[in-house]
Amino acid sequence: QVVITDIKLFGKHINYSDEKVTTHVSVSPKLKLGYRENSITIEFAALHYSNATNNTYKYMMEGLDESYIMSGNTREASYNRIPYGNYIFKVFAANSDGVWSETPAQIEIIIAPPFWQTWWFRGIGIFFLSLVVFGIYQIRLYNIKSHRLKLAKEVRERTQEVMLQKEEIEKQSKIIEEEKNKVEKLLLNILPEETAEELKLRGKA
Repeated sequence: QVVITDIKLFGKHINYSDEKVTTHVSVSPKLKLGYRENSITIEFAALHYSNATNNTYKYMMEGLDESYIMSGNTREASYNRIPYGNYIFKVFAANSDGVWSETPAQIEIIIAPPFWQTWWFRGIGIFFLSLVVFGIYQIRLYNIKSHRLKLAKEVRERTQEVMLQKEEIEKQSKIIEEEKNKVEKLLLNILPEETAEELKLRGKA
């Protein structure tokens, strides 16, 4: 049989009474750490005291190691800069006769993600990003509407200006026509009728 004898965080011993360590109703202890608490040393020993120096070990951090690591008679495993996530550390021991323990000693290790990797932070980020995008869209929409209103106003003003110019031209044409009629009448009064008619026909009146 093999047991975990000590857990160190950055070389400092963690007691099983520590709030970081809890125990399942089954058997396996659980170690909960923050994302910066990611350098762990786990010590273990086989409960086989005759020829203890000949005991050998193999261990694995499920979720991190791809296969068991044969550590010989070294009774500790160290992991540095472990990414956040859920892991299970397992260790087996073999006695001097090469007989391996049937069940491993194990501990579940949970390293919490940094706050910016949590679902609630991402949710807040998405919410604020949506607000920014919506705000930009509203500003763009407002600018488009303002531009259209400005163009419509310019068209109205230009149209009004053209209408005024047309009215002025018609007014001037009317004045010219009236002056022309006055001149014709005057000519009819002071020139002989035949001469006046001739001038009118030639367009000189």
